[in-house]
Amino acid sequence: MDQATLDNLLIPSPHGMNYSYNVNLVLRFLKAFLHGGISLVSPIQLRKVASLMDLYIAEVAPDPCLKPYKFLALAMALPDSARESYDGIYRATDMYLEVHTGLSEEVKMKICCTLNYEKAIG
Repeated sequence: MDQATLDNLLIPSPHGMNYSYNVNLVLRFLKAFLHGGISLVSPIQLRKVASLMDLYIAEVAPDPCLKPYKFLALAMALPDSARESYDGIYRATDMYLEVHTGLSEEVKMKICCTLNYEKAIG
């Protein structure tokens, strides 16, 4: 996963599905990468993957068919220690909320609670 590029992850969704990209597959890739535990992944590898996931989340966030629970799964897939900054997740969350205007306040709060405001640079 730490050798992948954004293009490697932008896999179209399976035939017959409404959403643009195969988020489930990317989540499985990430789970396999972390399978041995965070302690077995070097901090450099973890930061590379976090940066890649931030790019991926920003790419999939505008998809009007992306369900909130999938967005949350992507945003929470890595531990807080993987990111020096939450700016990428913050921007992706903003895009997601702009596109998904019909979300309940409860769902919006769950999404916003994934952000670490102490790590937001600006």
